[in-house]
Amino acid sequence: MARNYGISALLPFVIAANYQAWRTRGYLIGGLFFLLANTNVIAAIMTGAFILFWFLDLLEERARPTFSSTR
Repeated sequence: MARNYGISALLPFVIAANYQAWRTRGYLIGGLFFLLANTNVIAAIMTGAFILFWFLDLLEERARPTFSSTR
């Protein structure tokens, strides 16, 4: 039986390396999270934590005032 442990170790690094550029593009980072969740059970649990972090990061960005709105 083949295991996807190598892929489940590679995908978090790809997500982390490109998170700043991709965090507002739901399809790209969501596709990588989908692939990560389908590698093994531990990666599926990690994917849930990563998606929660992503959601909280987007909420924090929306609540943060911009420089132009404080003038």
